[in-house]
Amino acid sequence: TVADRADGTREWSAAHTYVLSQLAGHAADADRLASLVDDPGFLVAADPAGLFAALQRSGQPRGGNTQIYRHAYPHLPPGVNATSERASYLQLAARRQGALLADQIGRLPLNLPWTTRWVSGQPPDPHYIAGRHRAVTAVAVSERDRRTVIVSGGRDGMVRVWDLESGELVL
Repeated sequence: TVADRADGTREWSAAHTYVLSQLAGHAADADRLASLVDDPGFLVAADPAGLFAALQRSGQPRGGNTQIYRHAYPHLPPGVNATSERASYLQLAARRQGALLADQIGRLPLNLPWTTRWVSGQPPDPHYIAGRHRAVTAVAVSERDRRTVIVSGGRDGMVRVWDLESGELVL
């Protein structure tokens, strides 16, 4: 349902809001999310909450554009009118990683409010959402099987252990 441009890329900016908010979840269900994550037009047009939630699922891509998206996610505004601003933040995150995505975003037919030509310094640590509790009351970081884990406790009476790198529940 998403039209193609003359250059063969998708016209994500004209896609229905349902597509932009739900396609990532459906693609994750079908193990097809990687192809969408490789499309810079989709990354800037997609609803940030829907795409981020799909990327957090078990078995989804972890590096490359996924990692860049995780770095940028806390700054990505929602809404169909925020595509250009999301593109600017994603370009910044991609420059910090030295990734080709930065140049790909620069070639999108968008009027970016600001652009990043280069960045110096270390990229910040990404923000992670490692599952849900009704309300978190305790958090600790530890090691399990030589991997860093987050131990969380909540008002729901549950203690959960999450793999820090993958975000997956391990115990």
